[in-house]
Amino acid sequence: MVDMDKMNKKRARARERAAKKAAEKSQSVDWNSFAEYEGNGDLVGLAHEGRLVHETDAAILIIHDGEELWMPKSQIAEGDDEALMITAWIADQKGLDAW
Repeated sequence: MVDMDKMNKKRARARERAAKKAAEKSQSVDWNSFAEYEGNGDLVGLAHEGRLVHETDAAILIIHDGEELWMPKSQIAEGDDEALMITAWIADQKGLDAW
């Protein structure tokens, strides 16, 4: 016999998760607000999925190539919803496929 209360609770949790994901995707992020790099070294582009996962005082957590990636704000020169301009040094240190 099916427990309707359990089923309704599961459906409600699934709806809440879906609503949370939709809200995260529609969240507008000012990517340039994370840019703290003020040097004059070489910069490269790093594609990302346009979603900020987490932020600390020193870094942001983004999705790059389907995986979470911590990026120090001190290594970000500028950004938008599709890419960040980061130092070539950090791209090399993290083994990133940047352009």
